[in-house]
Amino acid sequence: MNIDKLILHVPGLMSKWHCDNIIDYYKSQKATAKYEGSYNVKTEGWSETTFKVVDLQPDTLPGQIVHDFTGKMIDNWCNVLYSRQIYHIMRPLLNFPHRHRILCYEEGTSIHQHIDWDHFIHGSCTFNLNDDYEGGIFSFFDGQLQYKLGLGDALIFPATPYWAHEVTPITKGTRYSTNTFITSMPEELRLEFVKKANEFIPK
Repeated sequence: MNIDKLILHVPGLMSKWHCDNIIDYYKSQKATAKYEGSYNVKTEGWSETTFKVVDLQPDTLPGQIVHDFTGKMIDNWCNVLYSRQIYHIMRPLLNFPHRHRILCYEEGTSIHQHIDWDHFIHGSCTFNLNDDYEGGIFSFFDGQLQYKLGLGDALIFPATPYWAHEVTPITKGTRYSTNTFITSMPEELRLEFVKKANEFIPK
């Protein structure tokens, strides 16, 4: 089986109304936007991102929109996994969409090659919220597999140490998207496990 068969791309899943609602929320919360850090596959170290992030609160309309559409993508993905005969392995791992975020890539910004894996994180889902920009290609495996996402497009894929991906620099305009990690347990339990597990890591 080709590894790209484990990726699900659904064009135009969100309407422009949904996307604009989420973008407007980012703009209203822009003062709280922050940078993130992630493991850089090429430098083998921690790197700060150049885009900015606003967390989506679950009790807001944009937060509910992203949560509901992420649930639809998980269901759709599970149907694909079923046809690939790995459904029974993956389905129990995809129960808890966690940490919905809005990502804003302005001109010149990008995200280095990285992975979304962490303890009990098994999937990653992104929605592209606009298409009036240039650059910003979603790329896997050092450019071997690329997606130019349109307005409302959804992409879901495994979050394992093998799934290195990046977003190439924005050359014109601003790109808005969302990202959600999908876990096999509630976040409070996952963090407690990570805390305990770190106690056994040699200093």
